[in-house]
Amino acid sequence: MPTLFEKEFEDKDGGHYRLSLDLSDAEIMNDKIFHEIVAAQIEPDGGDVIGEAKVTVAYDCKEQTITLAFPAGREIVIDLGRVEAETVREYEDYAEDNYTFEEHFRKILPDDTSASELSGAIEELIQGFPTEPGIGCLIKAGLSTSVGQLIECHHETRDWPLVTPKVRAMLRCLQVNVMAMGVRAFGRTVRCFVSLGLQ
Repeated sequence: MPTLFEKEFEDKDGGHYRLSLDLSDAEIMNDKIFHEIVAAQIEPDGGDVIGEAKVTVAYDCKEQTITLAFPAGREIVIDLGRVEAETVREYEDYAEDNYTFEEHFRKILPDDTSASELSGAIEELIQGFPTEPGIGCLIKAGLSTSVGQLIECHHETRDWPLVTPKVRAMLRCLQVNVMAMGVRAFGRTVRCFVSLGLQ
Protein backbone atom coordinates (compact mmCIF):
# COMPACT_ATOMS: atom_id res chain seq x y z
CA MET A 1 0.00 0.00 0.00
CA PRO A 2 1.82 3.17 -1.16
CA THR A 3 1.88 6.09 1.26
CA LEU A 4 0.45 9.35 -0.09
CA PHE A 5 1.85 11.31 2.82
CA GLU A 6 3.20 10.83 6.32
CA LYS A 7 3.87 13.51 8.92
CA GLU A 8 5.05 13.47 12.52
CA PHE A 9 3.87 15.87 15.23
CA GLU A 10 4.95 16.68 18.77
CA ASP A 11 2.67 18.08 21.45
CA LYS A 12 3.73 20.58 24.12
CA ASP A 13 4.33 17.78 26.65
CA GLY A 14 6.74 15.93 24.35
CA GLY A 15 4.21 13.37 23.07
CA HIS A 16 5.01 12.22 19.53
CA TYR A 17 2.41 11.37 16.91
CA ARG A 18 2.39 10.24 13.28
CA LEU A 19 -0.34 10.64 10.66
CA SER A 20 -0.19 8.66 7.43
CA LEU A 21 -2.52 8.36 4.47
CA ASP A 22 -2.03 5.23 2.39
CA LEU A 23 -3.55 4.25 -0.96
CA SER A 24 -4.48 0.64 -1.73
CA ASP A 25 -3.51 -0.33 -5.28
CA ALA A 26 -5.46 -3.60 -5.02
CA GLU A 27 -8.79 -1.75 -4.77
CA ILE A 28 -8.09 0.21 -7.96
CA MET A 29 -8.82 -2.97 -9.93
CA ASN A 30 -12.30 -2.91 -8.33
CA ASP A 31 -12.88 0.69 -9.50
CA LYS A 32 -12.37 2.05 -5.98
CA ILE A 33 -10.02 4.62 -4.53
CA PHE A 34 -9.25 3.27 -1.07
CA HIS A 35 -7.39 5.28 1.60
CA GLU A 36 -6.31 4.03 4.99
CA ILE A 37 -5.76 6.79 7.53
CA VAL A 38 -3.51 5.77 10.41
CA ALA A 39 -3.02 8.01 13.44
CA ALA A 40 -0.47 6.76 15.94
CA GLN A 41 1.18 7.87 19.15
CA ILE A 42 4.84 6.88 18.85
CA GLU A 43 7.96 6.61 20.97
CA PRO A 44 10.16 9.69 20.40
CA ASP A 45 13.39 7.76 19.87
CA GLY A 46 12.61 4.90 17.52
CA GLY A 47 9.10 5.57 16.33
CA ASP A 48 7.65 2.40 17.94
CA VAL A 49 3.86 2.62 18.13
CA ILE A 50 2.32 3.16 21.58
CA GLY A 51 -1.28 3.33 20.35
CA GLU A 52 -3.04 3.88 17.04
CA ALA A 53 -6.37 4.31 15.32
CA LYS A 54 -7.23 3.41 11.71
CA VAL A 55 -10.09 4.59 9.54
CA THR A 56 -10.66 3.75 5.89
CA VAL A 57 -12.15 5.97 3.22
CA ALA A 58 -13.31 4.33 -0.01
CA TYR A 59 -14.57 6.14 -3.11
CA ASP A 60 -16.53 3.85 -5.44
CA CYS A 61 -16.20 5.19 -8.99
CA LYS A 62 -19.21 3.21 -10.26
CA GLU A 63 -21.60 4.01 -7.44
CA GLN A 64 -20.19 7.51 -6.79
CA THR A 65 -20.21 6.94 -3.04
CA ILE A 66 -17.71 7.59 -0.27
CA THR A 67 -17.68 5.08 2.58
CA LEU A 68 -16.08 5.96 5.90
CA ALA A 69 -15.35 2.74 7.81
CA PHE A 70 -14.59 3.03 11.51
CA PRO A 71 -13.48 0.37 13.99
CA ALA A 72 -16.06 -2.15 15.25
CA GLY A 73 -17.93 -2.18 11.93
CA ARG A 74 -19.20 1.40 12.13
CA GLU A 75 -19.76 2.85 8.70
CA ILE A 76 -21.06 6.00 7.03
CA VAL A 77 -21.90 5.94 3.32
CA ILE A 78 -22.18 9.25 1.51
CA ASP A 79 -23.92 9.07 -1.86
CA LEU A 80 -22.49 11.97 -3.84
CA GLY A 81 -25.34 11.72 -6.34
CA ARG A 82 -27.94 12.07 -3.60
CA VAL A 83 -27.19 14.29 -0.66
CA GLU A 84 -30.23 13.34 1.40
CA ALA A 85 -29.77 12.21 4.99
CA GLU A 86 -30.54 8.59 4.06
CA THR A 87 -26.93 8.27 2.91
CA VAL A 88 -25.95 7.58 6.53
CA ARG A 89 -26.60 3.94 7.33
CA GLU A 90 -25.96 1.31 9.95
CA TYR A 91 -24.60 3.53 12.67
CA GLU A 92 -25.15 3.20 16.41
CA ASP A 93 -25.31 5.94 19.01
CA TYR A 94 -21.80 7.28 19.47
CA ALA A 95 -21.85 10.20 21.85
CA GLU A 96 -22.73 9.97 25.54
CA ASP A 97 -26.03 11.77 25.01
CA ASN A 98 -27.13 9.15 22.42
CA TYR A 99 -26.83 11.72 19.64
CA THR A 100 -26.41 9.66 16.48
CA PHE A 101 -24.45 10.51 13.36
CA GLU A 102 -27.69 10.32 11.39
CA GLU A 103 -29.25 13.01 13.59
CA HIS A 104 -26.12 15.11 13.27
CA PHE A 105 -26.09 14.60 9.49
CA ARG A 106 -29.76 15.65 9.21
CA LYS A 107 -29.04 18.74 11.30
CA ILE A 108 -26.08 19.99 9.27
CA LEU A 109 -27.16 18.80 5.83
CA PRO A 110 -30.72 19.89 4.92
CA ASP A 111 -32.53 18.10 2.10
CA ASP A 112 -31.99 21.01 -0.31
CA THR A 113 -28.19 21.02 0.11
CA SER A 114 -26.42 21.35 -3.22
CA ALA A 115 -23.50 19.11 -4.18
CA SER A 116 -21.15 22.09 -3.97
CA GLU A 117 -22.02 22.51 -0.27
CA LEU A 118 -21.44 18.82 0.50
CA SER A 119 -17.71 19.04 1.20
CA GLY A 120 -18.12 21.68 3.89
CA ALA A 121 -21.01 19.81 5.51
CA ILE A 122 -19.02 16.58 5.65
CA GLU A 123 -16.07 18.49 7.11
CA GLU A 124 -18.34 19.72 9.90
CA LEU A 125 -19.62 16.18 10.47
CA ILE A 126 -16.07 14.82 10.77
CA GLN A 127 -15.04 17.56 13.17
CA GLY A 128 -18.00 16.57 15.37
CA PHE A 129 -16.67 13.06 15.98
CA PRO A 130 -15.99 12.54 19.69
CA THR A 131 -12.45 11.17 20.03
CA GLU A 132 -9.48 11.20 22.40
CA PRO A 133 -7.22 14.26 22.08
CA GLY A 134 -3.93 13.61 20.21
CA ILE A 135 -4.84 10.65 18.03
CA GLY A 136 -8.32 12.15 17.55
CA CYS A 137 -6.84 15.34 16.08
CA LEU A 138 -4.86 13.29 13.56
CA ILE A 139 -7.82 11.09 12.56
CA LYS A 140 -10.06 14.14 12.09
CA ALA A 141 -7.39 15.92 10.04
CA GLY A 142 -6.79 12.85 7.87
CA LEU A 143 -10.48 12.21 7.31
CA SER A 144 -11.27 15.83 6.48
CA THR A 145 -8.37 16.00 4.06
CA SER A 146 -9.09 12.68 2.37
CA VAL A 147 -12.85 13.17 2.01
CA GLY A 148 -12.51 16.79 0.93
CA GLN A 149 -10.01 15.94 -1.80
CA LEU A 150 -12.05 12.96 -3.02
CA ILE A 151 -15.10 15.23 -3.33
CA GLU A 152 -13.07 17.82 -5.28
CA CYS A 153 -11.75 15.10 -7.62
CA HIS A 154 -15.26 13.64 -7.95
CA HIS A 155 -16.60 17.02 -9.08
CA GLU A 156 -13.94 17.13 -11.80
CA THR A 157 -14.87 13.66 -13.11
CA ARG A 158 -18.50 13.09 -12.14
CA ASP A 159 -19.88 13.33 -15.68
CA TRP A 160 -17.40 10.90 -17.20
CA PRO A 161 -19.43 8.04 -18.74
CA LEU A 162 -16.73 5.32 -18.56
CA VAL A 163 -15.45 4.02 -15.25
CA THR A 164 -11.86 3.08 -16.16
CA PRO A 165 -10.86 6.55 -17.44
CA LYS A 166 -12.62 8.04 -14.40
CA VAL A 167 -10.50 5.90 -12.05
CA ARG A 168 -7.34 7.07 -13.82
CA ALA A 169 -8.48 10.70 -13.69
CA MET A 170 -9.31 10.40 -9.98
CA LEU A 171 -5.84 8.99 -9.30
CA ARG A 172 -4.21 11.77 -11.32
CA CYS A 173 -6.26 14.34 -9.40
CA LEU A 174 -5.07 12.86 -6.08
CA GLN A 175 -1.47 12.74 -7.31
CA VAL A 176 -1.54 16.39 -8.41
CA ASN A 177 -3.00 17.44 -5.05
CA VAL A 178 -0.99 15.20 -2.71
CA MET A 179 1.28 18.04 -1.53
CA ALA A 180 -1.71 20.27 -0.82
CA MET A 181 -3.37 17.39 1.06
CA GLY A 182 -0.31 17.09 3.30
CA VAL A 183 -0.36 20.83 4.00
CA ARG A 184 -4.11 20.78 4.80
CA ALA A 185 -3.76 17.76 7.11
CA PHE A 186 -0.84 19.44 8.89
CA GLY A 187 -2.75 22.70 9.34
CA ARG A 188 -5.88 20.95 10.60
CA THR A 189 -3.85 18.90 13.08
CA VAL A 190 -2.07 21.98 14.44
CA ARG A 191 -5.36 23.89 14.79
CA CYS A 192 -6.89 20.94 16.63
CA PHE A 193 -3.84 20.63 18.94
CA VAL A 194 -4.03 24.37 19.71
CA SER A 195 -7.78 24.26 20.40
CA LEU A 196 -7.27 21.41 22.87
CA GLY A 197 -4.28 23.00 24.57
CA LEU A 198 -1.89 20.35 23.24
CA GLN A 199 0.27 22.89 21.41
